[in-house]
Formats: sequence, structure tokens, C-alpha cells
Amino acid sequence: MNGEAYDIEKILTEVYEQEFPDIERLHQLLQDNSVEIRKLMEEGVTNLGYYLGSYELGERRIIPVLLGNVITTLPEDAITPTLEDRLVRLLRNEYSPRFNENPEATMEDVQEKVDSFSGKKQEVYQKLYDHYQEVLELGRELCQN
Repeated sequence: MNGEAYDIEKILTEVYEQEFPDIERLHQLLQDNSVEIRKLMEEGVTNLGYYLGSYELGERRIIPVLLGNVITTLPEDAITPTLEDRLVRLLRNEYSPRFNENPEATMEDVQEKVDSFSGKKQEVYQKLYDHYQEVLELGRELCQN
């Protein structure tokens, strides 16, 4: 998870606090079942099933899709300011390589997400879009000097 495992575990404990009352217990469950989880992933078994089909473990683009699915299914009242910040940070980490390769296409993709949501879910993607807009503006300013 490129150092992002803690954030994802924290999101799970915030959203599913009844099932995972503390992060230590969740972390232990994930560790204890890592072999079984990896086997499922290698077989292409995900909670998104036919939406994704099979994928390789090295494929980074799976994370934005999974996070997008999480954001879609979250109840509006579950998105607290701290959860929103975590989601934006995770999305930024995953979209950044694509943004560096093709900023225009990435901005269009994120704008589609902004347009497809409302409320707090839209705010998550709007913050991501605003971040990349600021990066582009800074780049233009640096090129002028």
C-alpha cells in the first residue's frame, strides 16, 4: 500500500466501527489473514467483481477505483472532516503519477467525478481537483519567471 495501509485501516475503523471497534484488532485480522487475502486478490476476487474483472497486484490504478467505490457507498453522514482529508490524501497519492504523465486527462477524469457526485462526496473530489489546479497554476507561474 505504499505506506498508505494505516490510512485505509483508519477509514475502515471509522466507517465500520461496529465491526472493527479498534484499529489494532483490524490490523491483526488483516495480518492473520494476509495469505488468504492475497490468494483472493490473485484470483481476481474483489468486492467489485464484474466491474473490474481480474487485475494484477502491481496495477496501481486499482486503488482509485476501489476508493471511488468506497466513496460512492459511504453514507453522507459517515464522511467526517478527518475522513474526508484521508480520502483526499489517498486519492492524491494515487492520481499523482497519472497527473505527472498527463495532467489534462487526469483533470478531465477528476472533473467527471466532481460532476457525478453531490454533497460531501463531491467535496472530496473537488478538493482533489482544486489541488491539481493549484499545481498547474504554480507550474505556469514558474515557467513565466
